[in-house]
Amino acid sequence: MSSSVRHDSTHYPFADLLQGAADVGRHWGLTLRTSLIGAVIGLIPGLGGDVASWMCYGHAVQSSKTPERFGKGAVEGVIGPETANNSKEGGALLPTLFFGIPGSSGMAVMLGAFIMLGIQPGPSIALEHLDLVWILIWTLVIANVVAALMFLAIGRWLALVTFLRPGLFVPFALLLTLVGGFVGGGHWQSLIVLVGLGLLGCGFKRCDWPRAPFVIGLTLGPTLDISLHQALAIWGPAFVFRPIALGLALATVVTVVVSLCRARRRDRGDRAPA
Repeated sequence: MSSSVRHDSTHYPFADLLQGAADVGRHWGLTLRTSLIGAVIGLIPGLGGDVASWMCYGHAVQSSKTPERFGKGAVEGVIGPETANNSKEGGALLPTLFFGIPGSSGMAVMLGAFIMLGIQPGPSIALEHLDLVWILIWTLVIANVVAALMFLAIGRWLALVTFLRPGLFVPFALLLTLVGGFVGGGHWQSLIVLVGLGLLGCGFKRCDWPRAPFVIGLTLGPTLDISLHQALAIWGPAFVFRPIALGLALATVVTVVVSLCRARRRDRGDRAPA
């Protein structure tokens, strides 16, 4: 009986895979918004795909009418981060080509290859190597299409990984995390920080506090500090009244207000008598 149950639970018809792809079209609004957010984040050097994924996951939760479904198999929780993870590469291409500032680790490797080939990134690349720019753009488009088709073909076998016991992954994940924490800075003190942050994350989980904003804050903290000092050096305190700064502040206020209003509405619904 156990074998029959396992066979049924691991059987994924190709129609189910196509249904998952069709969900992207059903949530086209979320797809477009998170694509735009991911591209904008890709324009900012040093942030990377993790920040784009977490921010778009948070946006998907905030913009959903049923946020309680997230963490329990809501497809919007997959569409948002993965759409941003793909679109941020297109955004990262712009500062890499026209300013010589890599927008991600992959773009940093590509920038090094350009320098080895004698191609100087900068505004002049649009005039001297416009054919190369279009090749890179179409390469990103074709790569995404090919990757989607490839994973549709092998998706039913990749899904079997979810049936492995989590305990089998913990030793490997822990080993890679410790090695990465040490190699990143080359100091043993980094392991202490790693353990401390791990314990802090466990505390967040036990208290049911969101961990994503904390991770985004740690990631954006150094960038925010540098950008703040640069803005103060160029424009002084008046930089807060510039159009981009006002737009970002307005977007932040609107996001917080909408989130608070929805939380208050959910609380009223929970208190309402059945």
